[in-house]
Amino acid sequence: MEMMAHADARQAAILMRFFKCGKGEYGEGDVFLGVKVPVTRAVVKTFWKQTTFAQLEECIASPYHEVRLAALLTLLEIFNHARSDEALQQRCIDFYLANTDNINNWDLVDLSCYKLWVNGCSLATVVFYIIWHVMVPIYGNNALAW
Repeated sequence: MEMMAHADARQAAILMRFFKCGKGEYGEGDVFLGVKVPVTRAVVKTFWKQTTFAQLEECIASPYHEVRLAALLTLLEIFNHARSDEALQQRCIDFYLANTDNINNWDLVDLSCYKLWVNGCSLATVVFYIIWHVMVPIYGNNALAW
């Protein structure tokens, strides 16, 4: 996989501290390759057109944070380029909602949800869903203060 070719152990250690992946921290258990976001975006730009939903399923289930991010950014590319294909856009939304267990850190939510959920949803619905199904599992009841 292309993302593995960009792995950087030193950067991975920095990211694991930044995203609080230590025992008892909100990101506990998350694993990083050490791939910076601009590199992830470049990989997505190169490969999004030939990526299938089966491949997205595999990537969104990856233990590696950056691979999950790449899956979400790819999903956004598919969604954004399917402007005249409502069925494909809905498939993207359904995929996202079916995989919220793997969208388990604030940056994954931040970089992905708004572009998918503004499509036909009221702002209140979007905010409720983000808080209840994504933020509460990550931050617990502290998310409700958000």
